[in-house]
Amino acid sequence: MGMSTLTQDELVAQVKRERRFRNRLWAYFKSLTSNWTATIGFIIIVVFFFVAVFAPVVAPYHPTEDDYRNGMPSYAPPLTDGPGENAFPILLGTDWAGQDVFSRILYGAQSAMWAGFISISVGLFGGISLGAVSGYLGGTVDNIIMRIVDAWMAIPSFFMLLIIVAALSDQPWNEGGKYTLLIAMFFIGFMGIPGYARIIRGSVLAVREMDFIDAARATGSSETRIIVKHVVPNVFPIILVYATMGIGGAISSTASLSFIGLGARPNVPDWGGDMDRARSVFFIYPWNMFFPGLAIFLVVLGFNLLGDWLRDVLDPRTRDV
Repeated sequence: MGMSTLTQDELVAQVKRERRFRNRLWAYFKSLTSNWTATIGFIIIVVFFFVAVFAPVVAPYHPTEDDYRNGMPSYAPPLTDGPGENAFPILLGTDWAGQDVFSRILYGAQSAMWAGFISISVGLFGGISLGAVSGYLGGTVDNIIMRIVDAWMAIPSFFMLLIIVAALSDQPWNEGGKYTLLIAMFFIGFMGIPGYARIIRGSVLAVREMDFIDAARATGSSETRIIVKHVVPNVFPIILVYATMGIGGAISSTASLSFIGLGARPNVPDWGGDMDRARSVFFIYPWNMFFPGLAIFLVVLGFNLLGDWLRDVLDPRTRDV
């Protein structure tokens, strides 16, 4: 028995769907390129991910080799000649250990990328689960979940984060703080769950009254299937907007922890940690603190600019493409 083939009407419908999809992508691309702030944000994010993925390839020096191994002096100023005849220039100077600041910033993008990805994944998973169930089922379930969310949001998140990270830093299984940054990433995501839950719930309340939800109920679909297959995909644009903005916040929060000594382990390339180690000599060797701080600023700015554009494009109340 041969494979079933599409009828002419099905082929026509498929071609139309593909054409609509291409037209929509092209419209989004034109909207992006016509908005200079969104374009800047997009370029920053692309460069950020490229650097994070290919840091071992593009970094001119090893990020943790000290002056005894790499031959570079401590606190060399920016644009200093590199060690050796054909060595790459020291673009952004060196730190107290003779480590190349530029290379450490490139490798530090990896920590920032994981901080954003893990925190947002945890926050979105919990927020989507609670918000979708609360908004779709309504009634008593909605009231219970929302009261839990209210209490959750009343917790001073950063203060609790400091307590938990500080307490777990001294545990035997966390010797040397090797899991401290990972714990911080998960906790930042955990404390973001109630905010995402409220946002998703509000969108689900509007979606659940639409005709296609009634049609899904009429076909006998279970509540779980309706939520997963119909409700969540239709609030995805809102999820995408707040996830994009949330990544910048997660990166900023983990950098803040590292800056006060509760983040990455010593000598691990990390923007916040590098700023912490350089603050005592800021007025003497400012480049050690300035350039990692600039990296944090640019990446957070990039995600916020792109998030603003996504909100304007994907929000039905402001969409113009």
